[in-house]
Amino acid sequence: MPAVPEALVASLDAVDALVGDTALDAWPTRDDDLASLASARERLERRYTLAVVGEFSSGKSYLLNALLGKTRYDPNGRIAGLLATDINPSTATITELEYGDDERAIAKYPSGRTERIPLDSLSRFVAVGKGEARGALHDVSSDTVSALGEDVAPDFVVVSIRSTFLGGGFVVADTPGLASLNPAHRRATLTYLPRTDAVLYLIDTQQPFSEGDAAFLGLIGEHVRTIFIVQTKIDLWKATEGDGREAWRAARDRIVARAARYAPGADVYSVSARDYAAGTLDGDAAVVDASGFPALLAGLERSLEASAQAARIVRTIAVLREVAAKTGARVRRAISLAETDAGTLERERSRALEELTERERLLGRERDDAEKAGRERRAWIVERGAQLADRASRALGAAIDVADIERIRDRGKFHSLVDATVAPVWTEYANDVAGHVARALDRIATRRDLRVADLAAVRLGGEPGTGAWSRDLASGIASTIVLAAIGGPTVSFVADVASGFAGHRHGGYMKRELGNDLGATFFPAFEAEVATFVRDFAEKLGGVYDDVAAAIERERVTARAETLAPIDRAIELAYDAAGSAAARAALRGAADRLGLVDAAIGAAERAVPARDAAHAEAGAAERNGHAA
Repeated sequence: MPAVPEALVASLDAVDALVGDTALDAWPTRDDDLASLASARERLERRYTLAVVGEFSSGKSYLLNALLGKTRYDPNGRIAGLLATDINPSTATITELEYGDDERAIAKYPSGRTERIPLDSLSRFVAVGKGEARGALHDVSSDTVSALGEDVAPDFVVVSIRSTFLGGGFVVADTPGLASLNPAHRRATLTYLPRTDAVLYLIDTQQPFSEGDAAFLGLIGEHVRTIFIVQTKIDLWKATEGDGREAWRAARDRIVARAARYAPGADVYSVSARDYAAGTLDGDAAVVDASGFPALLAGLERSLEASAQAARIVRTIAVLREVAAKTGARVRRAISLAETDAGTLERERSRALEELTERERLLGRERDDAEKAGRERRAWIVERGAQLADRASRALGAAIDVADIERIRDRGKFHSLVDATVAPVWTEYANDVAGHVARALDRIATRRDLRVADLAAVRLGGEPGTGAWSRDLASGIASTIVLAAIGGPTVSFVADVASGFAGHRHGGYMKRELGNDLGATFFPAFEAEVATFVRDFAEKLGGVYDDVAAAIERERVTARAETLAPIDRAIELAYDAAGSAAARAALRGAADRLGLVDAAIGAAERAVPARDAAHAEAGAAERNGHAA
């Protein structure tokens, strides 16, 4: 599990004990406060999610098996593992690998159906390939749902296995390749990324930093918090170059130089998964060390604790401060009421009852205002996106006009061209929408102490406090919109154009034929999908306002008990001397503990900067991974 500072654990325990103290009278939202603390603790201890992205033949399966510690020699003396390597099938669906003593795999289908599948037949359910993957459920070019809406293949698989690496605090997601012929594969990878803590992007030493690598890293750089670039297969490129360097080191220099431009801040590691596996199986420490894997493993843990875990810690402290402040206010009010005579309490109750009616009315109005704002925001988002499809089509038309036909024919290069062309259009729209929505929701959140970023993350399919949602609300919304737009309408457009080329012999489909289809079919389909995309996101973001309205309604419903119950309890105790004395003693004890709680939270806050500085210092010597 990720390392959690002892001071933070102590402060969580202290606040949890204070809120759950049975000596204190329960308040209507105490269970909610306890749930917030439990959720903060769970997120703090949640494993880091790593999305492994790499094209066919990038060495992804070898690297994953090595990370998982699931390698062995087959009867022919070749290295094999949980994920097929010798046939190297292309991953077709998101496959999450997590630690579990009960080793199993669960396939999840588009309809919601789940199925336990045998581990030794995993490739059939997650890959497109030959050999072991023969009979695979995934088609090379079609989606996972048939024309009749029936499940054809799973769109998500969760694999639980015993693995030292996974047991150390990681969940690894094997993702479909971005250059897959099946548009659903690229779409699945891009829409999954906002949920991840980091991306491991694999680059084959034989093709060090292609145009596709530059396009992808340039695209995700501002939407993924942490990126590791992993140069693979260095064992195959040990020959000496003219300048005396090994070939893999020359390739590494190119990768590092281009990474500085397209993914600034990304660490570069150079590894041989094959050598690491062989060295581990043979017990050869020198081979293991030379493989570059130890530096990668250390860098993953160090970097994620310094980024993802640091963000979680800051978030946890904010929750602690919020819950402790609310609990402290309740305790101090209870003490004040306990020291008040019965007659004054009766008058206080009458006054509170009058004010309560007005408060409930105001909360009802705020609830209605939030619902109305949600309806208006839905319409505003759709209106804002009315010209989006036309702008994107015009940009694509201009880019295609000046592009060489062979660049358009090459699917990978065309993806790079299209992504680079429309990404600024999507980004401008996403930033506009996210900025307006976030400002409006933040204003509501400030008045009501609501965690609207969590509500938005759940509505948009993310994980609160993780990946794109570990920053501010606007960033989470914008990143989700951009990556979904690239993975949705953009992918479909490229697939449509590719189908035009696939339907004709080479040289029989040129700019004139493409231009005709663009105007008659491809652009209209693209613009229709963009319009649907905008409407869907408008509904999701409008739904966040509905969630806010529901939270305000809950406050309205509980306001009466929150306000009157403490007064009624104090009036009851005013006529019970023994009970009053015991209650005052308990409350004074709680008040004393408030100071201890505040001190514990302060200690946790002071521990964060020192911890981050220590991580930065520890990482300085190994930055950019395997020594060049």
